[in-house]
Amino acid sequence: MIDLNNVRKEFAAFLSADPGRFRMDAALAHVVTMAYQQGIKDAQAVPPPAEPIKVL
Repeated sequence: MIDLNNVRKEFAAFLSADPGRFRMDAALAHVVTMAYQQGIKDAQAVPPPAEPIKVL
């Protein structure tokens, strides 16, 4: 699960690590990638249903 406090901390750490031109864009891209990867992990952690879903 994505914790927005961690995202904010990671954004600030990435932004302050090397101040320069376009760093805000790079920091945003970094946290978006981080959130995307976490979403993939969360989706893989959910087991499939025991039975197929029947459509009436």
